[in-house]
Amino acid sequence: MDSRVVFVSPSGSDAAPGTKAKPLASLTAALAQKPSRVVLRGGFYALTEPLRLGKEHSGLQLVAEKGEAPVLSGGSKVTGWREVAPGRWEVRWESPVEQLYVGTERRYRPTLPKSGYYTVAGDTQPGARGYHTLVFKPGDINPRWANLTEIEVECYQIWTMARMRVKSVEGTSVHFTGETIGKEAYQAIGKGKRYRIVNVKEALDTPGEWYWDRPTQTLTYLAKKGEDPNRLGVFVPRLPTLLTVEGASDVLFQGITFAHSAWHCPAEGNSFYQAEVNIPDTVVVNRSQRIVFDSCTVRNTGNWAVSFGPGAKECTLRNSTLLDLGAGGVRIGEQGVQKDPALLTEKITVEDCLLAHGGRLHPAAVGVWIGHSPYNKILHNEIVDFYYTGISPGWSWGYGESGAHHNELAWNHIHQLGQGVLSDMGGIYTLGVSPGTTLHHNKIHHIHSFDYGGWGIYFDEGSTGIIAENNLVYRTKSAPFHQHYGKENVVRNNILALGTEAQLMRTRAEAHLSFTIERNLVYWREGPLLGSSWAGTPGVNFILRNNIYWNAAGQQPERDSKDTTSLVADPLFVSAENDDFRLRPGSPATKLGFVPFDLSAVGPRGRKPYTGTVPSAFPPVYTKPKEGTLTLHFAQEAGSGGTIVEGEHAGRPCLIVTDAAGQKARYNPHLYANPNLTSGTLVGSFSLNLGKGAVVYHEWRDGSTPYRVGPSLRIEDGVLTVAGRALTTLPLEKWLQVEVVHTLGSGVWQLMVKLPGRVPPQRWTGLPCSDGKEMRSLRWWGLVADSDGPGVFYVDSLSVLVKGDK
Repeated sequence: MDSRVVFVSPSGSDAAPGTKAKPLASLTAALAQKPSRVVLRGGFYALTEPLRLGKEHSGLQLVAEKGEAPVLSGGSKVTGWREVAPGRWEVRWESPVEQLYVGTERRYRPTLPKSGYYTVAGDTQPGARGYHTLVFKPGDINPRWANLTEIEVECYQIWTMARMRVKSVEGTSVHFTGETIGKEAYQAIGKGKRYRIVNVKEALDTPGEWYWDRPTQTLTYLAKKGEDPNRLGVFVPRLPTLLTVEGASDVLFQGITFAHSAWHCPAEGNSFYQAEVNIPDTVVVNRSQRIVFDSCTVRNTGNWAVSFGPGAKECTLRNSTLLDLGAGGVRIGEQGVQKDPALLTEKITVEDCLLAHGGRLHPAAVGVWIGHSPYNKILHNEIVDFYYTGISPGWSWGYGESGAHHNELAWNHIHQLGQGVLSDMGGIYTLGVSPGTTLHHNKIHHIHSFDYGGWGIYFDEGSTGIIAENNLVYRTKSAPFHQHYGKENVVRNNILALGTEAQLMRTRAEAHLSFTIERNLVYWREGPLLGSSWAGTPGVNFILRNNIYWNAAGQQPERDSKDTTSLVADPLFVSAENDDFRLRPGSPATKLGFVPFDLSAVGPRGRKPYTGTVPSAFPPVYTKPKEGTLTLHFAQEAGSGGTIVEGEHAGRPCLIVTDAAGQKARYNPHLYANPNLTSGTLVGSFSLNLGKGAVVYHEWRDGSTPYRVGPSLRIEDGVLTVAGRALTTLPLEKWLQVEVVHTLGSGVWQLMVKLPGRVPPQRWTGLPCSDGKEMRSLRWWGLVADSDGPGVFYVDSLSVLVKGDK
C-alpha cells in the first residue's frame, strides 16, 4: 500500500504530476485501507455518512493538496430548478429541508414579523416540565395558515431562546408539541417577552427566502437579483455530524473544509438552560490524544463546529476558520464532573483561529465553551458576531465541585456580541471554582445585551480564584467588569472603559473577600463608576486600591469611602473616543503601579482582523429613542368614580386624574407608558398640580418577573417622601415640575422639583432605588392615584428620554 494516496473527487481534476491517483468510490473506502497519508484534491466530497476514524487510523495525515481546497460536505446539491415565475424557482424534493445554502451563503425560511419581533400578550402556567403555551395578540398568528404544524416559534426568554413546534392554535393561544426545559422564571414565555414565527408559507415574499412544502414535496426559492440556482449551487444539509475521531492518536487534518452539517428540530422542540450545549457537533473528537486540526475550515453548520469530548487530551485546533455556525464554535469537556481520569478532557489548545457569525439558529451558543475541563489554552483567536458570550469557562453554579481550572484565555479579540438579542452575557463569562484560571491580554468590546447584562468580563456564580489582568475592555452596554458573586478573584492592570450603565458592577455581598480590583484605568462618560450592589465592608468583602478613575464628562465619581489610594485623574489616553487607549507621555497611571501593555499581537497571528459580514440571523434591538410623544395607557374602573380624562385646569390643558372611594383596587385609576429603554442615563419628567385629597405615587419598573422597582416617590397631604423619608412639602393648586434622573443599573437616582416662583429648584441626589440596585431596564413608567377616598390631581408635559438626546 502506498503511504501517499490522492483521492480524486467527482468534481476534482487529475492527480498532480508525480503522485499516484486512486479514484476510490468514497473517501471512507480510502480510509479503510489504513494509509498513513491521504491527500485530497480540491473539489466537493458529498459524504453519505460521517467519516469515522478510530484507533487503526492513529498516525494518519489527512491533508489537502497544496493550493487546493477540498470540501467534505454533509449536504446534497439541489439540481433541476425550474423558474415558474420571475425570480421564483421550484424543484421537487422528497426529504424535509430545515437549512439551505446558496453558494456559501445561508438562506432563511419565511419569518414573521418581517422586521422586529412580536410581543407575548399574556402569562401562562407551566405544565409538568415547563411552559408549553404562548398567548398572542389577535392577528399575530393565523390558525388557517398552511401546514400549521410545520411552523416553529422562536421564544426569546432571557439568556436563552426556545424553539418550539406548533401543535395547535386556539383563540389567542398557540400550544406547542413540547415544553420548555424547566419551570423557572427564566424559562417562562411570559407577557412582554419577544417571539418570532418561522416557516410560514404565506410569508414567502422576500428574495433570498425559501420554503419546503411537505404535502407537495416542493422546494421553492425566491432568487435574489441576478441569481440562477442552477448555476450558483444550492445545498441542503443532511448529516448532523461529518467527522468523528474515537480512540485514535497523533492524527493531523490540514487544509480540509467541513461544510453543511444539518440540525433537525426535535418533535418536541428545543429548549435548554444555557449556552445551547445540548446541540450536536459537526466535528467530534473523543477518547483520543494529540489530534490536530491545522488550517482547516468548518462552515455553514446547523450545529456546533468542533467538540473535544470525553477522553480528548492534548488536542489542537489552530490557524483555522469557523464561519457561519448554527450554534457555537468549540466545545471542550463535559457538563458533569468526570471522575475517570482516562475520560477527563484536558489540555486542549485553540489558537490563531477565526470564529465568526455564530448562533445563526441557536443564538445562546458561544464562541468557545469549556465545561468541566482543566489546563486548556484559548489563545490568539478572534471571536466576532455572536448573539451571546464569547468564551465561557466553567459549568458549576456556586462553590461546589468543579473540573474547570488552570485554563488560560489570552490574546483573544472578542467583539460584536449580543447585538441586542439576548441578555446576561459577557465577552468572557466564568462560572464556579476555577483556581489557576487566567484572563490576560484580551481585547473585548461592543457587547450589547437586549436587557440587563452586557458585560465585558463577567464573573458569574461562584467564580473563584481567577486572575484578570492586562485586558482592554470597552464599549459595553452594562459595564466592562461585573461579578455576580465569587471568591478571591483578582482584577488588576486592566483598561476598563466606556461602559454605559456603570464601569464596575457587583451584585452579591458575601462574608468572604469577593475580589481585589487594583491598578486599573477606569474611564467613562455616562453612568456611575460603581453599579449594582456594593454592600459589605470595604477591605474585607472587597478591595479597591491604586486605580485611576476618570469621568470624561467632568462629573466627580462616587467612590467607596475606603478606596483612598486610588486617584481621580485623566489617564491621558491617545484618543479614547476613537478607541485608542495607548498612554500619552506624562500619564499619571504609572505612579500608581499601572504597567502599560501592548495588544498589537491580539487575535490570530499572521492574519488581518476580520472584516467580513453576513446578514443578521435575528433582528438587532438597539433602543435609544428620541424625545417625543409617549404612548400612555389608562387603567380605571368603570362606574367607580375613578377616572382619567382630558381637560383643563388653571388655564392649562392637561389630564385630570380623579380618585374615588369604593374601588376594588386602590391603585386605580393610574396611567403608564412602556418606554422599553435598556441603557443609558434616563430623564423622566412631568408637570403636576395637586388638588384636594390627592395621593400620587410615581414609579419606574423593569421587565423582570417579578418586576424590580427603581426610582419611586409618593406625595400625600402635600408631603413628598422617598423610601419613607419626607423630603419637602409641596403646595396645592400650583403647577410644579418634577424631574427624575436615573442611570440604569446604578441603584441610585436624582430628583428635582421646581416650584413656581422659587429659584433655584430643589434637588436631591443619591436616592436609593426601591428594590436595591437591580433595575437595568425601564419597561413601565407610571403615575398612580393611590387614595382610598376622593382626590384629584392634574398632569401635563410627560416625557421620558435618554440624556443627551434632542
